[in-house]
Amino acid sequence: MNKRIKQQNSCALCQQQSVLLLGLCPTCLNTTPQLNRPDKVTAPEIFGTVISSYSRGQAIEDGVLVDLSQMTEDEGDSGSIAALCRQHYKWPIALTNSVWGIIEEAVGNPETLSTRAGILHDILWMSRVRKQQVNAQTILFEVVIAGAGREKPIKFKLVSGTGDEGEPVLTLMLPYED
Repeated sequence: MNKRIKQQNSCALCQQQSVLLLGLCPTCLNTTPQLNRPDKVTAPEIFGTVISSYSRGQAIEDGVLVDLSQMTEDEGDSGSIAALCRQHYKWPIALTNSVWGIIEEAVGNPETLSTRAGILHDILWMSRVRKQQVNAQTILFEVVIAGAGREKPIKFKLVSGTGDEGEPVLTLMLPYED
């Protein structure tokens, strides 16, 4: 929840009538360096030392995330999962264990003859053509996955962020996951 209060008043510096953030108009807030705002404030100075952290690499090692950028040939498929992902997105993609479980459930259903690569292609394709933009980093979309034990389309969330070394990465998850 954003705790900044917006109000209509006069700016503390230029006395201009404006919507204020922290008592200043947007012009003064962005252009005034002497507002007791240090140029380089680090996170530990603001929040204190980190108590605990959990990296993307640790999540992959623990099985919380499944790294698709390292997967090779799928059973019954001619190409690699990693190559398939690169056809849709240039950044590495990982997905949550719950999404991987949905894919495995569909692959394990003998009535559908689905493959992991086929399902992933459908998911990644739908993320590009049927997306609902939530914000600059997040999109929502739906996919029908035959054999996944659901009659309705499954909702997914694709989030762009940074990896452990600051590189751009994508994470595919269910809408209620972080």
